[in-house]
Amino acid sequence: AGANMYNYTLGRLLPDVLTTLSVHIGRLAFIATAGDVVWLWYAVQVVRISRIHDLMVHVERINCDLTTNVTLLAVYKFSLVLFSVPHWVGCAWLLISKFSDPAW
Repeated sequence: AGANMYNYTLGRLLPDVLTTLSVHIGRLAFIATAGDVVWLWYAVQVVRISRIHDLMVHVERINCDLTTNVTLLAVYKFSLVLFSVPHWVGCAWLLISKFSDPAW
């Protein structure tokens, strides 16, 4: 357990802290300016994409564990796809609508 914590500290602690701070600073700036810096809010949300790598590593670690129930793992992966893909499509749709010309 100690070696895993050391590896986390070396590899992911700084990006996690920066991601968390940027999200909170972006939210505060968004609230303080009454929504005038919408682009900052979207930019901060994009930073959160770095968490996808952590999720992929976690799923791979579970997948390699021989004591994992295969049925539960299949349900987990299916539900991850079932909820993530429509969420990403919705986010892309919103982002495109914010920066496109509404006249078409």
